Amino acid sequence: MREAANRAQCQNNLKQMALAVHNFHDTYKRFPPLLGRDGIEQPCPSTAATRNGPPWGNVHYFILPFIEQNTFYQSTYDPNPDGNLSCPGYRPWINRWHPIKLYICPSDPSIPANGIGTRIQLATWSDNPSLTTYAANAQVFGTTNGFGQLITTEGAARMPGSFGDGTSNTIMIAERYGVCGYYMNNPSYPPGSGGNVWNWWGYLGRGDSALAAFAHYSIGPTSIFQVLPVPYQTNCDVTRCSTPHTGGMPVALCDASVRMLAQGLSGTTWWSACTPNSGDLLGPDW
Repeated sequence: MREAANRAQCQNNLKQMALAVHNFHDTYKRFPPLLGRDGIEQPCPSTAATRNGPPWGNVHYFILPFIEQNTFYQSTYDPNPDGNLSCPGYRPWINRWHPIKLYICPSDPSIPANGIGTRIQLATWSDNPSLTTYAANAQVFGTTNGFGQLITTEGAARMPGSFGDGTSNTIMIAERYGVCGYYMNNPSYPPGSGGNVWNWWGYLGRGDSALAAFAHYSIGPTSIFQVLPVPYQTNCDVTRCSTPHTGGMPVALCDASVRMLAQGLSGTTWWSACTPNSGDLLGPDW
């Protein structure tokens, strides 16, 4: 009974996040970026103090005003240039130790009760960031080439034009353990150093495994999700999706519906559902 309730809560979380992305699209006429600021943050004149331009954010950050978290979002506004040489603007790292309940699946065994990770590797150092169970599809929110390789995190998907395969056939948001294996799948880092982090500045570009995303570092049919990886500190693949639910993984699709993907789903069908405009067909196991 408890797992059934948790699964229902997780599906509702995904639904609310997907609706928030749609509301963002209604406001900005585009999806938020996987990681970026173009078209959202106000441009500013380039000076020595602001030469890095407007501050960036990710999908989880930019939908905050659309999940009844506008007060928190507004609290991250900094009217001054900062030490990262970026313009005045909204900065995810201000008030960063602020877990969002909607962003955590109650079945995720890896996220502590306070929602804060411990010694998660971020860029070139480890820290204690806010974690999430959910990840945005880089094939949707980023810009990729014909092979699915991420070119830039500054995506600008628009409905319906960016979704030739159909919004109901494309995954928008899926699950990833908050703490998962080794940073960048590199066992030279400590067990449990891999994380799924939504409000931090320490990402090493588009391939960083700490970014709350999937289908950006691991791509193709072999990137299919894991089910209940145990122990999550060592056997969880931080570059792939992972679910704490038995039998399969719930996902939000780009039409804002929620669907359960069976554990036996083929890698080919999985990847077809990850790509929004490849002209590929979903298999009979969808």
